[in-house]
Amino acid sequence: MRTWISGLVCSLLLAGCATVAPQQDEADQPKSAVETVYEGFAAGDIALATSTMSPDLVWNEAEGNPYSDLNPYQGPEAVVNGLFVRLATEWDAFTATPTKYVVEDDRVIVFGRYTGTYKATGRSMDVPFVHAYTVRDGKIMAFQQYTDTEAHTAAMVGGEDVSVVLQARTETILRAIKTNDTSEVLKLFTDEAVYSPDSETLLTTQNELAAYWEAVVNSPAADGVPEVVDIEWLAPDAFVELQRYEVFDADGARMFGGYASLLWQKVDGVWRIALDVSN
Repeated sequence: MRTWISGLVCSLLLAGCATVAPQQDEADQPKSAVETVYEGFAAGDIALATSTMSPDLVWNEAEGNPYSDLNPYQGPEAVVNGLFVRLATEWDAFTATPTKYVVEDDRVIVFGRYTGTYKATGRSMDVPFVHAYTVRDGKIMAFQQYTDTEAHTAAMVGGEDVSVVLQARTETILRAIKTNDTSEVLKLFTDEAVYSPDSETLLTTQNELAAYWEAVVNSPAADGVPEVVDIEWLAPDAFVELQRYEVFDADGARMFGGYASLLWQKVDGVWRIALDVSN
C-alpha cells in the first residue's frame, strides 16, 4: 500500500512524466485473490485476509468438521466472527499453509496442510486439506473445504471432564423423587428434547416430559443407582452417555432396571440432555 501511495505522489509531482503501473494479468487475478486470504490469515491481518472476499461470499466447511455447524457462512463478516475468531481463540498456533495452487478459469484449487493444538484438549493436528474457490472479477464468491474431519474432531473432543455434570444430574433426579418436585429435573433437558423411557413410549414435548416425571416422583420409586458405562464424544459440544441403572422402592426392593443412551449437548454453555432412550 505504501509503495502504491508513493507512486501516486510521484506521478502528481512529475505531472506529464508519470508512468502507469502495469495492470495485473487477468489470468493471475483468481490466484492472487486466493493467495491474499492465506497471507492475511498467517499474518493475523483480518482486513487483508478478507480484502478479496465478495460481500456475497458463500463459505462452506467440510461436512463432519465441527466448524460446519454454521454452514453456510454468508459474507466475510460471518467467516470472521463465526470461523476465524474461533480458530484464533480455541487453538494454539493454528496454521493453514498452502503448498500448491491449480487454476482453471475462475476456479482455484489449493492443496495444503492444517496444523495446530486445540487448547481444551492439548491434542495436536497435522492434516492435509483441499480448498476449492470460485473467483469472479478478482473477488472470492465461493469456498468449499475438503479435509480429514475425523482428525479435526479427534483433536477437539474429549477434553472436558463431565463427571461433575453427570453426578449433578443424578443428584437432581434423586432429590426430585424424595421431594416430589420435578422443576429442576425438567431443566436438565433441552427445549426440543426427545425422551423414550421404554420401547413403547416416545415423549416429544415439554408437557409430555413434565407429566412423565410427575408420574415418576409420585410412584413407589424411592431410590435409584445409575452407573456410567461409557462416554463417546461426537463434537466439543456433544457426547453420548451409555448408562446402566436400577430403581428401588422405599423398602429397597428392585423395581426395574436396564440401559439408557443419552445424547448431551452444550446449550449456552450448559450441558443438557437432547435425547434419552431407555429400555
